[in-house]
Amino acid sequence: MTCPPPFPPLNDPPEPPPERPWLYQVVCLETTDAHPAPHPLSPRFRNRMIACRWLGNYLAYSADNLEHDGALAQAAAFRGAAESARANGWADVGTVHYQVLPIPAW
Repeated sequence: MTCPPPFPPLNDPPEPPPERPWLYQVVCLETTDAHPAPHPLSPRFRNRMIACRWLGNYLAYSADNLEHDGALAQAAAFRGAAESARANGWADVGTVHYQVLPIPAW
């Protein structure tokens, strides 16, 4: 019985490296500031769709907490923003802008 070699043959070329991989991170900006700076909210994701889902879930969970606390008007605003965030990667709630931003991986 012959066992396959443990490593690929040396004549196979290696896979080319990706051109420039991007990571995605959810940030928030206070739009009433004179010079708004992004504040990171999430870990970095390799997939933009996953980052958009994370932002949508973040806003939906915030709405749940606001409903639990009795702030129904604010909860409704966060629920509406959650749908926009999942679809588009950004949302505005009051004076806060939430967005998925691309970040170079290196």
